[in-house]
Amino acid sequence: MTTPPEIEENGVSLIHIPFLETLGMPENLTSIMATAARSIIVTSLKAVAALKHHIGELRRRPIVSVGPATTRALTEAGFSDVTMPAKYTAAGIIELLATRPLPQPVLFPRGNRGGGPLIEYLNANKLICSTPIVYETCERDLASIRSDVAAIPNLEIVVLGSPSALSVWKQINDIVKPAPLISTIGPTTAEACRQAGLPVWLEGSGESTGLIEKIMAKYAIVA
Repeated sequence: MTTPPEIEENGVSLIHIPFLETLGMPENLTSIMATAARSIIVTSLKAVAALKHHIGELRRRPIVSVGPATTRALTEAGFSDVTMPAKYTAAGIIELLATRPLPQPVLFPRGNRGGGPLIEYLNANKLICSTPIVYETCERDLASIRSDVAAIPNLEIVVLGSPSALSVWKQINDIVKPAPLISTIGPTTAEACRQAGLPVWLEGSGESTGLIEKIMAKYAIVA
C-alpha cells in the first residue's frame, strides 16, 4: 500500500496503515465443533464471521463477547444470547467467567496470535473447550510499511491496535522525529508498550468505538 487511505475528520488527518495482513480460515471451525458447543467466547469480528457459517447450530448458545463492536455484529447476525464483561478485554472476560461459568463444551474461535490468557484460564480450570484458529495474521513487508510511515508529514499521534502492531512499530519508529504520542486501543497493548519502554499517552478501554474522539479531546487539551 503505497498511498495509505486518508480521512479528514474535524480538520484532522487520520491515516490508516495496516501493519498486519489477515488470512481468513473459517473452515477450521467445523460443524462437529459447532454442534458440540454449549457456549461461545468471541473476541474479534473475524470470529463473528466464522460463526455465521454455523448460525443454525449456534444461534441460541450463550455467548460472552469482548465488547460493543463484536456484540453489535453478533446481534445483527441473529445471535440472541450475548453478554459483555464490564471491561472490554480478555481479563474482563476472565473476571466474568469466574462469577458466571459458561456451559461446557466452550467454543473459542480465535486468531493464531491471540487468545493466550483465555486459553490458559480455560485449561487451568479444566473446562472442556475447542479453540479453532479461524484467521491468521502476519506482518506486512517491513520496507513497505517504513515507506508508508515515512511519507506522512507531521506525524503526531500513533494508535496501536494490538501487541502485534507494537512489535512492528518498534522496528520502524526510528524514522519518525520527534517521537509521536502513542495511544493504544486497550490495556493489553498499553502494558506491552510499557514493558517495551515506550510511554503511553492515552490508553483505550479495549474497543475502537469512540477512541478517535477521546484522542482528539485529549490532544486539544495538551496541544
